[in-house]
Amino acid sequence: MSEVDKSYELKVLKMVANKYLDETISATERSLRSLEANPDQVVWELATRIYSQSGYKVELGILRDVVNSRIEFVKYQLASEKERMAEEARRVAEEARRVTELKAAEAASLRDEMRDEIISIMGEIGVDERQANIFVKLRKIISEQLDVNESEVTLDSNISTDLNADGLEAVELAMALEEEFEIEIPEDVLGTEYRGNPFCSSISSSNNSVAVSRTVRELFIFIQDKVSP
Repeated sequence: MSEVDKSYELKVLKMVANKYLDETISATERSLRSLEANPDQVVWELATRIYSQSGYKVELGILRDVVNSRIEFVKYQLASEKERMAEEARRVAEEARRVTELKAAEAASLRDEMRDEIISIMGEIGVDERQANIFVKLRKIISEQLDVNESEVTLDSNISTDLNADGLEAVELAMALEEEFEIEIPEDVLGTEYRGNPFCSSISSSNNSVAVSRTVRELFIFIQDKVSP
């Protein structure tokens, strides 16, 4: 047999052996342990399979080399996967750290902004820090509920005439304030009154309902009196 034929024969044998190993050996720790513990058994199974299919008697040394190469390849695959997972874990941890630091910085910035705002309000309307905190919350809720800019909400703003709250909006505003400050707000403080006949149809009543005429200052005084120090 020429060297070319021998080379080709070896190539085919390795291809067949590797195909069998592809079908029976997976890249797992368990498969690796089994392969390392029983390499001779795997070599014998390979030789037996090739002989049963082709009648060809393979040199066991050739198959042993194939099995040893597969053991090293599986080790490489497992090591690469471990490194990939470790790198992914590092990436996730780094991203979590970055997000945590970013949120902490944003929270600190927000606290600083809030503190500056509180100090500004304390000087602007002549109240203490507790009262300023109440006003900031009150102004924010009024702005959100009535869809107006916070700059439009001053102590002298009238809920009905200046901020254009209708009866339904007044009720919803009262509910939002009750939830935020954990108090009850009577209708005569912030509720609905009607223009015209209150006993007309529901559609007409809805159209004619307006918020009780009340200034932000009056609401502010009512709330700060109700909120526990």
